[in-house]
Amino acid sequence: ELYKDPNFKIILVIRDPRGIINSRITLHSKRKQNNFAKDTLDAVKWNALNLKERYQSYIKLVEQTDKIDNHPEKVLIFRYEDFALDSNKYTEKIYNFLQLDIKNNPEHLKNFNYVKDKLFKETHGQAKKSPTSSFGTADRDATKIISKWKNTMDWQIVDHIQKHFGGKDIWERVGYRFYENKEDYERADEGSVVEKQWFGAR
Repeated sequence: ELYKDPNFKIILVIRDPRGIINSRITLHSKRKQNNFAKDTLDAVKWNALNLKERYQSYIKLVEQTDKIDNHPEKVLIFRYEDFALDSNKYTEKIYNFLQLDIKNNPEHLKNFNYVKDKLFKETHGQAKKSPTSSFGTADRDATKIISKWKNTMDWQIVDHIQKHFGGKDIWERVGYRFYENKEDYERADEGSVVEKQWFGAR
């Protein structure tokens, strides 16, 4: 459908694999009432390999659609961290990607302002969590949790994730810092986790 239908587009959101897996470890530990165990490392490996396969398929999809001549942009990919830090910018990017004219179409502009304000509240902990939802981040400030894993994850787990997700090249491709060793990891601050340049930054 992506190639047959000119209106068919895909929007993908990625997040630092270490942040995703840290959240899953936290849930896993609570259920097991154990902060660390062999089955935790097994789960880390499985999740890292799963995310590697998924992210590589995203990269391939972007590269394939970019090679088509006279073809409108079909795939938009951005990072959860970028959206958390500047939800207004990325909401506008989504509207532009979908070719919804917010400058000349009053209806699109009205809708854009509603969505923009709603997503800003959702990402800044200003929205009420839905009582019908079992998960979500509406009541949490995403700008404060995007790199929370950096201060909570033991180097052994970070190293385990990095090894199974892939080498430095794939980390740089998706725009997340790769740590060479324990000293490098412990020395770096939270602000250096997300790279400014990556394959989706265009």
